[in-house]
Formats: sequence, structure tokens, C-alpha cells
Amino acid sequence: MNRLWLLILIFLLPCGAWAKIQWASQYRFILAKDEPAFIMAYRANDDAIPPEEFKFSWTLFDTKQLVLHTRYREFPKQHILTLERSRSSLREQLMPDPNNRIEGNTQLLLEFVEFNNEKKLATIDAFIQDRNRRMRIEFDDPRKRQGK
Repeated sequence: MNRLWLLILIFLLPCGAWAKIQWASQYRFILAKDEPAFIMAYRANDDAIPPEEFKFSWTLFDTKQLVLHTRYREFPKQHILTLERSRSSLREQLMPDPNNRIEGNTQLLLEFVEFNNEKKLATIDAFIQDRNRRMRIEFDDPRKRQGK
């Protein structure tokens, strides 16, 4: 039985059984402490519905951990992200799809990439997974607003 599973894995891995995630949108934010960033999520097929706002900022960094505050649909959350690979990101569902729960959901992934100790800036990457293209995303970067 174990040999059968081994043969299945040998043949399935090169064939792409586990497909790489295709990101619909991505953006790199470089943020100072308490500097808010926004991700605006519009319904792709209905401009009459106002966009939903995902807001985030960081407040504390200690050698490898970052405290990140988020707010989506008026629900505040606090996350601790580290520079370790398995705990460097968070996932937020932006729009569920009851008909296709696994592949139909629109999700946001925020990943803490690095911290610049000299300038006290955190680099956070944002990735949007939206296979069905149900949302239009805009990234509101505070650096661009301020002309930096």
C-alpha cells in the first residue's frame, strides 16, 4: 500500500496536481508606525454598491515580531506576525462564495516581509486571491498620498 502512494505522488507532483496560486492583485506597502493603509474592495459587477474598506497599521516591533491592527466590516482585530516563515502572514476572507467554498472565495493575504530598523519602517505585502474575478481592488498607499 505504501508503494502505491509513493507511485501516485511521483506521477502527480510533476503533473501539477498542486497548482501554484495565481494572485489577482498584489502590492507592497512600506509603513511607519501607526500609519494607516487601506485596501478598497469593489464588487466587479455592481458599481452601485459602495466599496468595502480593509484598514491596517502596525504599532509595535520587537526584534522579529510585529503587532498589526486590522479593521474590516467594522470588526477590529490584532495580529502578531513574525519574521519566521510559518507565522509571517494572515488571511482574511473578503467575499465568500457559498456555491464554491474552496476556490470561489475572494481572500486577502498580508505578509510581513521585513523591518528597517534605521528608518523604523515595516514592509508588508498584500496579495488578493480572486479566481473568479468578482472584485476590483484598489490599494491606498499613505506614501503615495503624502508624495513620498
